[in-house]
Amino acid sequence: MNKKNLKPKVLLFIFSFSIIVSIMYLSNYYYLQYKNETLYKGLQTKVIQTKTKESFKTTQPSSSNQETLFESSYLSIDFNELKELNNDIYAWIYIPGTEINYPILQHPEDDNYYLNHNIDGQRGYPGCIYSESYNKIDFSDPVTVIYGHNMNNGTMFGSLHKYEDANFLNENYCISIYTPQQAFKYEIVLVTEYDNSHILKQFDFLNEGGKTLFLKRILNESQKVLTKDLDVNSTSQLLILSTCSKTNSAKRLLIIAQKQ
Repeated sequence: MNKKNLKPKVLLFIFSFSIIVSIMYLSNYYYLQYKNETLYKGLQTKVIQTKTKESFKTTQPSSSNQETLFESSYLSIDFNELKELNNDIYAWIYIPGTEINYPILQHPEDDNYYLNHNIDGQRGYPGCIYSESYNKIDFSDPVTVIYGHNMNNGTMFGSLHKYEDANFLNENYCISIYTPQQAFKYEIVLVTEYDNSHILKQFDFLNEGGKTLFLKRILNESQKVLTKDLDVNSTSQLLILSTCSKTNSAKRLLIIAQKQ
């Protein structure tokens, strides 16, 4: 066979094979994403039994406007049903005005497991909303960090990017967390982009000055910062929601909220 005729055929084969592999990868990616979105929507219907005005544990007085916003987000979660699906589920997060209405998981051995595993244990996107073993599951730590992927369709923690708009922040600042024992409410006080360092390793939050140092560093070093009623004292407990930046892979978008 003529070598001149063979070379174009080989190149065509390689190109065609690459296209097929890419299509298969994308098809599998979108299939898993669709499958898990459907699973979560079904789960929300199944385990959110009713909206009920249950008592939140509060540590600070709240304004009447804030109470109205939180009142609209009271949920009753069937944790028995959730535990049957996956025993690593320990809480539920709900943020009105966003797509965030998901269980929170923590793997007993592998802190990164739910970064790339779904709620049914299958590997792939979109993963889960999860915390690491650095945090207790009763939300009693000075700072609790929750992670989730920045999905392009706004699911998981993708809709956190809405908080880069100051108007959205001012109107949608409530976060509700439910556990089998009780429910907590948080108010968002700070939105920022920060580097991708491990926050719970970088700062000693058990030390009284750890939280102050963390907040000062953010306010001094971060180029994008939005604040709302930022008045965090040494005894306040913080919730940090972390996801990827849209524009810089070395940055993380942090939504920082104070327990009420």
